[in-house]
Amino acid sequence: MRNLLPSTAFALALLALSGCGQTGPLQLPPREPAPPAAEPQPPAGDTEVAPATAPASNG
Repeated sequence: MRNLLPSTAFALALLALSGCGQTGPLQLPPREPAPPAAEPQPPAGDTEVAPATAPASNG
């Protein structure tokens, strides 16, 4: 009974230190590049707008 506590503690410590078994550095998956920012598109239809004119006054 006297050897049960140290043996159990040793077995638990050995189990905890074994981990998942992966050796070496942690390897993360590569990052995906961010999609490029969309450039603003000109409105569809007429691209040229006539300048606003003042109404002619017949006076």
